[in-house]
Amino acid sequence: QEANFYALAENSPSMIFINQRGRVIYANKACEQHMGYMQEELCSEHFDFRTLVEQESRALVNANFALHSEGKDIPPYECTLITKSGEKLFTIISTRLINFKKGEAILGLVTDVTAQKNYEIELQEGKAHLAQAQHIAKTGSWSWDLISGEVTWSDEMFRIYGVDPKDFKGDAWKIIDDLTHPEDREKLRNITDNAIRQGKSIRTEYRILRPDGSSCHVLGAGDLVFNKEGEPIKRVGTVQDITERKQYEQELEKHRNHLEELVEVRTAELRAINEELIKQERLATLGQLTAMVSHELRNPLCTLRN
Repeated sequence: QEANFYALAENSPSMIFINQRGRVIYANKACEQHMGYMQEELCSEHFDFRTLVEQESRALVNANFALHSEGKDIPPYECTLITKSGEKLFTIISTRLINFKKGEAILGLVTDVTAQKNYEIELQEGKAHLAQAQHIAKTGSWSWDLISGEVTWSDEMFRIYGVDPKDFKGDAWKIIDDLTHPEDREKLRNITDNAIRQGKSIRTEYRILRPDGSSCHVLGAGDLVFNKEGEPIKRVGTVQDITERKQYEQELEKHRNHLEELVEVRTAELRAINEELIKQERLATLGQLTAMVSHELRNPLCTLRN
């Protein structure tokens, strides 16, 4: 059996070790490959296996080995190891008590999950960057599974709608009914329904009504996702808070209307002044004509007198 164990262990892609009385007495080839130490180094009586464990993980490792010393089993746990070159390895360690060479020992199986862990870290960082970008742009994203009816929102969607994630029901039609301004509710329902039936994208402005009673102008956009048969199975889209833009547009419209009123008033004043000038010019011209006629009438009289 021992020979079979060594044969299996040496061909295993996972790291396998045996620890007895705090010392590593066996480490397979995978330990060499992953950790960068020769088997002779790992199994040396002067080698402290705890040097392989990152400082933050040592307390957990020590606690688990203490439980084993009391004869207790422990579940698999995550542990960060440090290779000979100083590289971090994210691992999952499974250990159990065994009888080995007439003594109690700990058999360990170490699975390298560094690639998966790095992917998770990158995924979390990507989500954090997306959430930050959405917050800056005041744009949330959503998806609506047309088969199950489930609706999922990004964090920014909850902020825009003023909804606590714990209170979110995830029903699309209920969201429209409960969180859309009454004056825009029927319009949004019709646009959404027509888009699904006709397989079209949507882009429309409407108002939402938050649970606290405040309202907000938003720009909603959505596209359909189809299966291989060409049937719509999901809607995905965004909602952007455009309240500030609408307020700016309303303020601009107010100033534009005020300016138009001022122009109209000034135009009327100028028209009145122009009419008055024309009137005065006509009177002046009439006065000149009167003087000329009077002069002509006086001249014949003068001639007759002479």
